[in-house]
Amino acid sequence: DSVGRLALAKTLAIVTAFVTAAATLEAQGNGRITGTVLGEAGQPLATAQVTIPSTTMGAVTNDQGKYTIAGLVPGSYVVRAQRIGYSPVSQRVTVASGADGVADFQLPVLPANLAAVVTVGYTTELLVRTVGPSGKVYAQNNRFIFDN
Repeated sequence: DSVGRLALAKTLAIVTAFVTAAATLEAQGNGRITGTVLGEAGQPLATAQVTIPSTTMGAVTNDQGKYTIAGLVPGSYVVRAQRIGYSPVSQRVTVASGADGVADFQLPVLPANLAAVVTVGYTTELLVRTVGPSGKVYAQNNRFIFDN
């Protein structure tokens, strides 16, 4: 009878260990968010940053504008795409157990606001001419100078 109880206790301990390990793996997350980031004209945007602001997770798009953020637990996430020269865009995405969430973006061009710049410059003009075999005439600031 005590041998049977010991065997049952060992079996329960092994089952508990497997259940705990499976729960730990699920908590680490195996979900993904994938998608494409395009520009206003529909062209793929390489090197755009796609992040989940409430976490430290994110990705950078490849040359085709595609990205993948992996290691997510099932749930709802706000995903943000941004790139220099474009306005950032955010959207909510749901990652279901065993399925990828998809978030495609089209970023509008960010108009550049440039301030007017006025440049003022001053110069003095110097003109040198040779007069005869040994003389020179200089014209500077509306004055003529003769040098022999």
